[in-house]
Amino acid sequence: MVPYHGCGTILTHGPKLPASCSSTRPSAPGFPSPGIPQAIMLEKSLLRCSSKSSSPSGPLSIHITSQIISTSEETRPVERSFHFSRRRSQKGYLVGNPGTGESIDFESRVPFLHGMGIISDQLYETIMEHCHGEVYTNPKTALCAQASDRFDRNYGTYLSYFWANNNITRDALGIKKGSKDEWVRCHEGDLPYSFDIKSTIKYHRNMTLKGYPALVYSGDHDSAVPFLGTQSWVRSLNFPIVDEWRAWHLDGQSAGFTITYTNNLTFATVKGGGHTAPEFQPERCLAMFRRWVCREPL
Repeated sequence: MVPYHGCGTILTHGPKLPASCSSTRPSAPGFPSPGIPQAIMLEKSLLRCSSKSSSPSGPLSIHITSQIISTSEETRPVERSFHFSRRRSQKGYLVGNPGTGESIDFESRVPFLHGMGIISDQLYETIMEHCHGEVYTNPKTALCAQASDRFDRNYGTYLSYFWANNNITRDALGIKKGSKDEWVRCHEGDLPYSFDIKSTIKYHRNMTLKGYPALVYSGDHDSAVPFLGTQSWVRSLNFPIVDEWRAWHLDGQSAGFTITYTNNLTFATVKGGGHTAPEFQPERCLAMFRRWVCREPL
């Protein structure tokens, strides 16, 4: 299985312009390939976007799927299984709030939460001093373990118990009184799968080196997979910068920041976006997607 958080889309070439695109609009850095792409969302069984789940989104992540489709000898079986027309060819992909399986996904939470004012200077300094070079989820020293335990407080699944058993919630779900006992979470870290792909970064490198346009975006308030970690692995690809770091705007207001690299790679943040960004900032994410898919600068 592939460790994956977030959302993804594969772009394939199609005959029609998206409704919001004009054929006279100029090509932009990060999406110079000819033709207007269409967005093909994978089936729900393959890809889910959920801020409530930390499990993989399906049998394949968007990174692996994109590479499989791009490999000519494997294209036809994939097209049949995903109900793609054989006349379509992949033109790019985008991933949002993406986990990679690398330790940076989680280690970036500490500086992110400190920068957001959520953890104290003292806790931050203790972790940085005693856990330097260690994975916080598997500390090697007692001091690191104590600091990590204080840091790693996730109440999401804990609070779901009270939400699900609230009478208002049960009434809204149509649960008749006395028909069901209390709701209890059935799985907590014991799902029957194992991680056999330790990192997806190499797949991003392979796809972008082949020239496929890629948009990697993060909500700047996402503490599950912070943008700091995503930005770090994007920079680790060592692609030269085409368009320097700058703000992008919607309705005269800053909607985030973006940077474009060679090999058609664009990274962007979405202001106010959590995990995942479209759930918290749908208007900004739609504007970002429309501009990118229409080959316009963000």
